[in-house]
Amino acid sequence: MATEYIVSKNRENKLGIIGLSTAVFELIAESAVEEIGDVKVAARSGLKKSITCKVVNSYIVITMNVLVNRNNNINDVSSLIQQRVHDSIVQMTEFKDVIVNVNVVGFYYK
Repeated sequence: MATEYIVSKNRENKLGIIGLSTAVFELIAESAVEEIGDVKVAARSGLKKSITCKVVNSYIVITMNVLVNRNNNINDVSSLIQQRVHDSIVQMTEFKDVIVNVNVVGFYYK
């Protein structure tokens, strides 16, 4: 499978371009979710990954499947995930056009 890269020009000092693998964005999203209590990234099912990254119309689109602790409000937790993942990607990569889709695929019990 070919590795897909997201490329950005270095506008400040015009030294060249910066290419980041989509796997980097997936790992950033996963680490941001792990920092949140009461949420787990869903297990990989077959060949389907739990966190994916694509480029659509010059936006980075992160889609993730998560499990939420049954004692939490799903809307609040989903909004928190979106905000944390977005902030982490902006902080680590300086890409600002990020869309985070959260699919709650189930619950877990502590």
